[in-house]
Amino acid sequence: MMNLILNGDFNVWQSGTEFENVSHYSLVADGYRYGLESNSTTYDISRDEDSPTDDTRYSLKVEADGAETTGESHLRHAIEGYDIEEVIGDDMTISFYVKSSTVGTYSVAFHLPEENKTLVKEYDIDTANTWEKQVMTIDLPSNYDYNTTNGIGLKIRFNWACNISGYQAPSLNQWNSGNHTGSSTQDSFATQAGDYISIARIRANPGDEEKEVFKRSYQEELHACRRRLMVFNREMMERTPLSSVSVSSILNIYIPLPNQLRAVPNVYVTGTRGTDWQLRGINDSINTTGLQRWYSGELNSGTMMGKIRFTLGTYSAGYPYHIVLITDNTKIIFDAEF
Repeated sequence: MMNLILNGDFNVWQSGTEFENVSHYSLVADGYRYGLESNSTTYDISRDEDSPTDDTRYSLKVEADGAETTGESHLRHAIEGYDIEEVIGDDMTISFYVKSSTVGTYSVAFHLPEENKTLVKEYDIDTANTWEKQVMTIDLPSNYDYNTTNGIGLKIRFNWACNISGYQAPSLNQWNSGNHTGSSTQDSFATQAGDYISIARIRANPGDEEKEVFKRSYQEELHACRRRLMVFNREMMERTPLSSVSVSSILNIYIPLPNQLRAVPNVYVTGTRGTDWQLRGINDSINTTGLQRWYSGELNSGTMMGKIRFTLGTYSAGYPYHIVLITDNTKIIFDAEF
Protein backbone atom coordinates (compact mmCIF):
# COMPACT_ATOMS: atom_id res chain seq x y z
CA MET A 1 0.00 0.00 0.00
CA MET A 2 1.19 3.51 -0.86
CA ASN A 3 2.08 6.06 1.80
CA LEU A 4 -0.64 8.72 1.83
CA ILE A 5 1.99 11.28 2.86
CA LEU A 6 4.01 12.80 0.02
CA ASN A 7 7.76 13.05 0.71
CA GLY A 8 7.33 11.62 4.18
CA ASP A 9 11.06 10.83 4.37
CA PHE A 10 12.04 14.41 3.45
CA ASN A 11 14.22 13.29 0.55
CA VAL A 12 13.09 15.97 -1.93
CA TRP A 13 13.97 19.64 -1.38
CA GLN A 14 13.62 21.45 -4.71
CA SER A 15 13.43 24.91 -3.11
CA GLY A 16 16.64 24.52 -1.10
CA THR A 17 17.76 22.83 2.10
CA GLU A 18 18.22 25.83 4.43
CA PHE A 19 15.69 28.58 5.16
CA GLU A 20 16.48 31.41 7.57
CA ASN A 21 13.82 33.50 9.29
CA VAL A 22 10.96 31.79 7.48
CA SER A 23 7.76 33.71 6.85
CA HIS A 24 4.19 32.45 6.93
CA TYR A 25 3.37 29.96 4.19
CA SER A 26 7.02 29.48 3.23
CA LEU A 27 7.90 26.52 1.04
CA VAL A 28 10.39 24.25 2.77
CA ALA A 29 10.78 20.55 1.92
CA ASP A 30 8.62 19.49 -1.03
CA GLY A 31 5.04 18.91 0.11
CA TYR A 32 5.40 21.15 3.17
CA ARG A 33 4.91 24.78 4.09
CA TYR A 34 5.61 26.47 7.42
CA GLY A 35 2.81 28.42 9.07
CA LEU A 36 3.31 31.34 11.46
CA GLU A 37 1.11 33.91 13.16
CA SER A 38 1.82 36.75 15.65
CA ASN A 39 5.17 35.29 16.64
CA SER A 40 7.51 36.59 19.31
CA THR A 41 10.53 34.92 17.70
CA THR A 42 11.81 33.76 14.32
CA TYR A 43 12.57 30.29 13.02
CA ASP A 44 15.16 28.66 10.77
CA ILE A 45 14.41 25.42 8.95
CA SER A 46 16.87 22.98 7.44
CA ARG A 47 17.34 19.48 6.14
CA ASP A 48 19.17 17.51 8.81
CA GLU A 49 21.10 14.27 8.30
CA ASP A 50 20.04 13.13 11.76
CA SER A 51 17.35 10.47 11.19
CA PRO A 52 15.70 7.91 13.48
CA THR A 53 15.81 4.71 11.39
CA ASP A 54 18.13 2.87 9.05
CA ASP A 55 15.74 3.26 6.12
CA THR A 56 15.70 7.08 6.30
CA ARG A 57 18.44 9.64 5.65
CA TYR A 58 16.96 12.99 6.58
CA SER A 59 14.71 14.88 8.96
CA LEU A 60 13.26 18.38 8.89
CA LYS A 61 14.64 20.55 11.69
CA VAL A 62 13.08 23.75 13.04
CA GLU A 63 15.32 25.92 15.22
CA ALA A 64 14.05 28.92 17.20
CA ASP A 65 15.92 32.20 17.60
CA GLY A 66 14.19 32.92 20.91
CA ALA A 67 11.19 32.11 23.09
CA GLU A 68 7.72 31.77 21.56
CA THR A 69 5.24 33.31 23.98
CA THR A 70 2.61 34.97 21.80
CA GLY A 71 2.26 33.18 18.50
CA GLU A 72 1.49 30.01 16.63
CA SER A 73 3.77 27.87 14.44
CA HIS A 74 3.27 24.63 12.56
CA LEU A 75 4.48 22.46 9.72
CA ARG A 76 1.72 22.01 7.16
CA HIS A 77 1.08 19.14 4.75
CA ALA A 78 -1.92 18.31 2.56
CA ILE A 79 -3.20 15.02 1.18
CA GLU A 80 -4.69 15.60 -2.25
CA GLY A 81 -8.35 14.79 -2.85
CA TYR A 82 -7.58 11.98 -5.28
CA ASP A 83 -5.54 10.25 -2.56
CA ILE A 84 -7.90 10.73 0.38
CA GLU A 85 -10.86 9.19 -1.45
CA GLU A 86 -9.92 5.62 -0.52
CA VAL A 87 -9.99 6.47 3.20
CA ILE A 88 -13.39 8.18 3.35
CA GLY A 89 -15.68 6.29 5.73
CA ASP A 90 -12.70 4.50 7.27
CA ASP A 91 -9.99 5.21 9.83
CA MET A 92 -6.56 6.57 8.96
CA THR A 93 -3.44 5.91 11.00
CA ILE A 94 -0.49 8.29 10.90
CA SER A 95 2.94 7.72 12.42
CA PHE A 96 6.03 9.93 12.67
CA TYR A 97 9.18 10.45 14.68
CA VAL A 98 9.93 13.63 16.63
CA LYS A 99 12.96 14.86 18.53
CA SER A 100 13.27 18.09 20.49
CA SER A 101 15.39 19.95 22.96
CA THR A 102 12.18 20.65 24.89
CA VAL A 103 10.01 17.99 26.51
CA GLY A 104 6.30 18.69 26.59
CA THR A 105 2.93 18.22 24.94
CA TYR A 106 2.37 19.03 21.27
CA SER A 107 -0.44 18.49 18.80
CA VAL A 108 -1.46 17.47 15.30
CA ALA A 109 -4.48 19.17 13.71
CA PHE A 110 -6.42 17.43 10.92
CA HIS A 111 -8.62 19.77 8.91
CA LEU A 112 -11.28 18.99 6.28
CA PRO A 113 -11.66 22.18 4.18
CA GLU A 114 -14.87 21.12 2.42
CA GLU A 115 -16.60 20.38 5.72
CA ASN A 116 -14.66 23.04 7.68
CA LYS A 117 -14.09 20.71 10.60
CA THR A 118 -10.90 20.04 12.56
CA LEU A 119 -9.81 17.17 14.78
CA VAL A 120 -6.85 17.81 17.10
CA LYS A 121 -4.82 15.14 18.89
CA GLU A 122 -2.01 15.65 21.38
CA TYR A 123 1.17 13.68 21.98
CA ASP A 124 4.04 13.92 24.47
CA ILE A 125 7.78 14.21 24.03
CA ASP A 126 9.11 12.58 27.18
CA THR A 127 12.89 12.73 26.75
CA ALA A 128 14.90 15.63 25.37
CA ASN A 129 17.17 15.15 22.34
CA THR A 130 15.86 11.64 21.68
CA TRP A 131 13.88 10.34 18.73
CA GLU A 132 10.41 9.19 19.81
CA LYS A 133 7.78 7.56 17.64
CA GLN A 134 4.20 8.79 17.68
CA VAL A 135 1.20 6.88 16.29
CA MET A 136 -2.37 8.18 16.14
CA THR A 137 -5.60 7.16 14.41
CA ILE A 138 -8.44 9.38 13.21
CA ASP A 139 -11.82 8.64 11.66
CA LEU A 140 -12.99 10.15 8.36
CA PRO A 141 -16.81 10.07 8.54
CA SER A 142 -18.58 9.06 5.34
CA ASN A 143 -21.29 11.71 5.80
CA TYR A 144 -18.82 14.61 5.63
CA ASP A 145 -18.00 16.57 2.47
CA TYR A 146 -14.57 16.00 0.91
CA ASN A 147 -12.61 17.28 -2.04
CA THR A 148 -11.85 14.13 -4.05
CA THR A 149 -10.13 15.72 -7.05
CA ASN A 150 -7.04 17.94 -7.24
CA GLY A 151 -7.78 20.10 -4.18
CA ILE A 152 -7.05 19.54 -0.50
CA GLY A 153 -8.62 16.32 0.72
CA LEU A 154 -7.12 16.54 4.23
CA LYS A 155 -4.86 19.20 5.70
CA ILE A 156 -2.42 18.14 8.44
CA ARG A 157 -0.65 20.60 10.74
CA PHE A 158 2.12 19.48 13.08
CA ASN A 159 1.77 22.23 15.68
CA TRP A 160 4.62 23.21 18.00
CA ALA A 161 3.22 26.44 19.51
CA CYS A 162 -0.41 27.55 19.76
CA ASN A 163 -0.73 30.61 21.99
CA ILE A 164 -3.60 32.23 20.07
CA SER A 165 -6.99 31.32 21.50
CA GLY A 166 -8.81 31.63 18.18
CA TYR A 167 -6.60 28.92 16.69
CA GLN A 168 -7.11 26.46 19.55
CA ALA A 169 -9.60 23.61 19.16
CA PRO A 170 -12.44 23.71 21.72
CA SER A 171 -11.92 20.00 22.48
CA LEU A 172 -9.56 17.16 21.62
CA ASN A 173 -10.02 13.85 19.80
CA GLN A 174 -13.24 14.77 18.03
CA TRP A 175 -14.28 16.76 14.98
CA ASN A 176 -15.09 20.41 15.78
CA SER A 177 -16.47 23.03 13.43
CA GLY A 178 -13.87 25.57 12.32
CA ASN A 179 -10.30 25.71 11.07
CA HIS A 180 -8.18 25.13 14.18
CA THR A 181 -4.42 24.60 14.16
CA GLY A 182 -3.58 23.32 17.63
CA SER A 183 -4.47 22.78 21.28
CA SER A 184 -5.01 25.10 24.23
CA THR A 185 -3.10 22.74 26.53
CA GLN A 186 -0.01 22.14 24.42
CA ASP A 187 3.45 23.59 24.94
CA SER A 188 5.84 25.58 22.78
CA PHE A 189 9.16 23.94 21.97
CA ALA A 190 10.79 27.39 21.72
CA THR A 191 11.67 28.49 25.26
CA GLN A 192 15.00 30.10 24.38
CA ALA A 193 17.33 30.68 21.44
CA GLY A 194 18.69 27.41 20.06
CA ASP A 195 15.73 25.26 21.00
CA TYR A 196 14.73 22.92 18.18
CA ILE A 197 12.26 20.30 17.09
CA SER A 198 12.77 17.75 14.31
CA ILE A 199 10.36 15.48 12.49
CA ALA A 200 11.05 12.45 10.29
CA ARG A 201 9.60 9.36 8.62
CA ILE A 202 5.94 10.39 8.38
CA ARG A 203 3.61 7.59 7.30
CA ALA A 204 -0.16 7.38 6.83
CA ASN A 205 -2.31 4.43 5.80
CA PRO A 206 -5.99 3.44 5.79
CA GLY A 207 -7.16 1.48 8.83
CA ASP A 208 -7.05 1.67 12.60
CA GLU A 209 -3.50 0.40 12.99
CA GLU A 210 -0.10 1.20 11.54
CA LYS A 211 0.79 -0.85 8.46
CA GLU A 212 3.87 -1.15 6.30
CA VAL A 213 3.65 1.19 3.30
CA PHE A 214 5.41 1.09 -0.05
CA LYS A 215 8.59 3.18 -0.09
CA ARG A 216 8.97 5.21 -3.28
CA SER A 217 12.37 5.52 -4.92
CA TYR A 218 13.86 9.01 -5.05
CA GLN A 219 12.88 9.42 -8.71
CA GLU A 220 9.31 8.30 -7.99
CA GLU A 221 9.07 10.72 -5.06
CA LEU A 222 10.51 13.57 -7.12
CA HIS A 223 8.05 12.88 -9.94
CA ALA A 224 5.14 12.91 -7.47
CA CYS A 225 6.39 16.13 -5.86
CA ARG A 226 6.62 17.81 -9.26
CA ARG A 227 2.87 17.49 -9.59
CA ARG A 228 2.72 20.27 -6.98
CA LEU A 229 6.00 22.14 -7.41
CA MET A 230 8.42 22.55 -10.28
CA VAL A 231 11.74 24.31 -9.70
CA PHE A 232 14.24 25.16 -12.43
CA ASN A 233 17.75 26.04 -11.30
CA ARG A 234 20.61 27.41 -13.39
CA GLU A 235 21.85 24.00 -14.50
CA MET A 236 18.39 22.88 -15.60
CA MET A 237 17.73 26.11 -17.51
CA GLU A 238 20.98 25.75 -19.45
CA ARG A 239 19.69 22.52 -20.99
CA THR A 240 16.00 23.44 -21.32
CA PRO A 241 14.83 24.68 -24.74
CA LEU A 242 12.71 27.83 -24.46
CA SER A 243 10.35 29.55 -26.85
CA SER A 244 8.88 33.05 -26.70
CA VAL A 245 6.25 35.29 -28.21
CA SER A 246 6.65 39.06 -27.91
CA VAL A 247 4.16 41.77 -28.82
CA SER A 248 4.90 45.37 -27.83
CA SER A 249 4.62 45.49 -24.02
CA ILE A 250 3.89 41.79 -23.48
CA LEU A 251 6.44 38.99 -23.58
CA ASN A 252 5.51 35.33 -23.03
CA ILE A 253 8.31 32.84 -22.42
CA TYR A 254 7.36 29.16 -22.59
CA ILE A 255 9.18 26.50 -20.57
CA PRO A 256 8.51 22.77 -21.14
CA LEU A 257 7.67 21.01 -17.86
CA PRO A 258 8.76 17.44 -16.99
CA ASN A 259 5.21 16.52 -15.95
CA GLN A 260 1.75 18.01 -15.51
CA LEU A 261 1.15 20.19 -12.47
CA ARG A 262 -2.01 19.54 -10.46
CA ALA A 263 -3.34 23.08 -11.07
CA VAL A 264 -2.44 26.48 -12.49
CA PRO A 265 0.63 27.56 -10.50
CA ASN A 266 1.96 30.80 -9.13
CA VAL A 267 5.18 31.50 -11.04
CA TYR A 268 8.08 33.61 -9.89
CA VAL A 269 11.80 34.11 -10.38
CA THR A 270 13.87 34.42 -7.21
CA GLY A 271 16.54 37.04 -6.83
CA THR A 272 17.00 40.41 -8.55
CA ARG A 273 16.87 41.09 -12.27
CA GLY A 274 20.25 42.11 -13.60
CA THR A 275 22.17 40.68 -10.66
CA ASP A 276 20.72 37.18 -10.37
CA TRP A 277 18.89 36.78 -13.68
CA GLN A 278 18.48 38.52 -17.00
CA LEU A 279 16.14 38.72 -19.95
CA ARG A 280 18.13 38.40 -23.14
CA GLY A 281 16.91 39.08 -26.64
CA ILE A 282 18.29 40.00 -30.05
CA ASN A 283 21.85 38.75 -30.65
CA ASP A 284 21.91 37.41 -27.10
CA SER A 285 22.21 40.97 -25.77
CA ILE A 286 20.57 42.10 -22.56
CA ASN A 287 17.14 43.59 -23.14
CA THR A 288 17.31 47.13 -21.75
CA THR A 289 14.41 48.72 -23.61
CA GLY A 290 12.02 48.55 -20.69
CA LEU A 291 12.10 48.11 -16.94
CA GLN A 292 10.54 44.83 -15.88
CA ARG A 293 8.21 45.49 -12.95
CA TRP A 294 6.42 42.22 -12.41
CA TYR A 295 5.82 38.83 -13.92
CA SER A 296 3.05 36.29 -13.73
CA GLY A 297 2.62 32.77 -14.96
CA GLU A 298 0.13 30.17 -16.00
CA LEU A 299 -0.09 26.63 -17.25
CA ASN A 300 -1.29 26.10 -20.79
CA SER A 301 -4.53 24.16 -20.57
CA GLY A 302 -4.07 20.46 -21.32
CA THR A 303 -0.33 20.72 -21.93
CA MET A 304 2.91 20.41 -20.03
CA MET A 305 4.16 23.89 -20.94
CA GLY A 306 4.64 26.62 -18.38
CA LYS A 307 4.36 30.27 -19.33
CA ILE A 308 5.96 33.33 -17.75
CA ARG A 309 4.46 36.62 -18.85
CA PHE A 310 6.44 39.86 -18.60
CA THR A 311 4.57 43.15 -18.86
CA LEU A 312 5.16 46.89 -18.46
CA GLY A 313 8.30 46.69 -20.57
CA THR A 314 8.99 47.31 -24.26
CA TYR A 315 9.83 44.28 -26.36
CA SER A 316 10.63 43.85 -30.03
CA ALA A 317 7.67 42.08 -31.64
CA GLY A 318 8.48 38.73 -33.19
CA TYR A 319 12.03 38.45 -31.84
CA PRO A 320 13.11 35.63 -29.52
CA TYR A 321 13.87 36.24 -25.86
CA HIS A 322 15.02 33.92 -23.10
CA ILE A 323 15.75 33.97 -19.38
CA VAL A 324 19.31 33.48 -18.16
CA LEU A 325 19.92 32.56 -14.52
CA ILE A 326 23.24 34.08 -13.46
CA THR A 327 23.73 32.79 -9.93
CA ASP A 328 23.50 29.18 -8.78
CA ASN A 329 20.86 29.89 -6.10
CA THR A 330 18.46 31.68 -8.48
CA LYS A 331 15.39 29.64 -9.42
CA ILE A 332 12.28 29.77 -11.56
CA ILE A 333 9.47 28.31 -9.49
CA PHE A 334 6.11 26.97 -10.65
CA ASP A 335 4.23 26.70 -7.36
CA ALA A 336 1.04 24.63 -7.24
CA GLU A 337 1.68 23.43 -3.68
CA PHE A 338 -1.25 23.57 -1.28
